[in-house]
Amino acid sequence: MNKSAYRPLIYLCLAGMLLAACRPPIPTPLPLTAIPLPTAEDIPPAALAAQAALAQKLGLSLENVAIQNVEPALWSDSCLGLGAADESCAQVLTSGYLVTLLAEGQIYEYRTDLDGKVVREVVMDEAAPAAVAAAQQALADLLSIDPASISVVSADSVDWPDACLGVPTPGACAQVITPGYRIILSVSGQSYEFHTNQDGSLVLPAYRVTDKSDQPIIILTSTDNQGVCEQIVVTSTGVGAGPCDSTPEVKSFPGMQRSVELGIWQARFAAFEVIGKDGSLKFDGRGTLTAELEEQRGLIAWTRLTELDVSGLPNDPPAGLLIDWRRTGGIAGVCNRLMIFESGFAYARNCDDVALGQTLLPLEQLKLLYNWRDTLASSLVTASDNVTDGFNYDLLFNGAGSQSPDDTTKQAMLVLAAQLYALLVQ
Repeated sequence: MNKSAYRPLIYLCLAGMLLAACRPPIPTPLPLTAIPLPTAEDIPPAALAAQAALAQKLGLSLENVAIQNVEPALWSDSCLGLGAADESCAQVLTSGYLVTLLAEGQIYEYRTDLDGKVVREVVMDEAAPAAVAAAQQALADLLSIDPASISVVSADSVDWPDACLGVPTPGACAQVITPGYRIILSVSGQSYEFHTNQDGSLVLPAYRVTDKSDQPIIILTSTDNQGVCEQIVVTSTGVGAGPCDSTPEVKSFPGMQRSVELGIWQARFAAFEVIGKDGSLKFDGRGTLTAELEEQRGLIAWTRLTELDVSGLPNDPPAGLLIDWRRTGGIAGVCNRLMIFESGFAYARNCDDVALGQTLLPLEQLKLLYNWRDTLASSLVTASDNVTDGFNYDLLFNGAGSQSPDDTTKQAMLVLAAQLYALLVQ
C-alpha cells in the first residue's frame, strides 16, 4: 500500500460514522464472560496458604490479612522463579498462583505452586517500592484503571545501558549507565513490562502484548470507488496489507512503540465489530470499555499509521499529525515538544526528539480534537509570555475544515497541549 493510501480517516465509512446515514449498525462490543468476585469457597488453598504465611510473618490474625487478587501463573522453575543464587531449583515449569495481599496498609506479593506446598514472598529491595508504585500508576493511567487492581509479578534491579533505560526510542539517547528496575506487572492475566530509573522518576513502557500468535487483533477493510477491496491486518507482532481476498504478509513492527500502543488498545477496550457501506473494522479487545465512535475512529487512524510505518515509505512530515506544539526560551533555554496524532496518541519530546512520555487521549479530549480537525483549517498559532526570559509558544495545527480558528479556540489548543505535556513529564 503506497503513501497515498493513507486517507484522512473519513474513509472506511468514517464519514459515515459521523453521519447518521452510514452509522455502524453493530456498535456494541462482543459479549465478555463475567468474572464473579470469589467467595471463601472459591479461593484456592494455595492463596489461603500465602495469607497464612504473611499473617505469621507479621504476627497478625488471618482476619487482618486481606486477599486482594489471585491470578493463575506458570513459573519457570520449582523455586517459582525466586531461587537464591546458591539454591538448586529444578528447571521444570511449575503451575501455581500469584497472590496479592493487603496488611496494615501495605501490599505484598506471594508466589505459590498449585496446592500451596511451596509459598514464596516476592521480596523487593528498599528502593524498589517507589519505582514499583510509579510503574503501577503509569500502567493505571494508560489503561484507565485503579492502580490497586494491578499485580506486581517481579521487580528486578538492573543497570540500564543508557538514559532511555534500554527501551528503543526515536531520537538521541545518552549512553550512560542508569541504575533502575525491570518491573513486570499483571492485569487480568496479561503482563506488562516497565523499565524505571532508581527512584521511579522516569518510567518507560517496554512491553509487548502477551498473545504471540498470528491471529489478527485488528482487521480493517475499505472499498474504493472502483469496488477494489483492501485490508490491513494487525497481529501481536506486526502488520500486513493487501487485497481482501488474500492473506497479507505480516511485517514486524519497526520498534517497541507500536507494540506498546497495541497493548494499550487491547487492554482498554472490549472486542467489537463495525460494518459500513465502504468497509469494516473488527477488533479483538480484551478490556471492559465499549469503544465509542471517536475511539473507533482513533483505532482506524492508528491502524493506517502503523501500516505506513511498516511500509518503510517516507513519512516526513509525519502522517496524521494534528497538533505540533513547541515551547522554547526561559532562563534555562528549554525546548519542549508535544505531538498529537489523529490516532489520539500524544507524545512528549524534547526538541532533540528524545521521548519523554506518551498517552492515549480520553474520550472527551478526542471529541474536541476531532471537532477541530473536521471543522477548522490548518493554521499556525504563536504566543509569548511577554516577559524577560519568558517562554515562546508555537503550535502548528493541521485541519481538514474551512473555518479559521478564533482566538478562544487558539488559546484552548495551547492550553490542551501544555496540560498534556505537563501530565506526561511530571
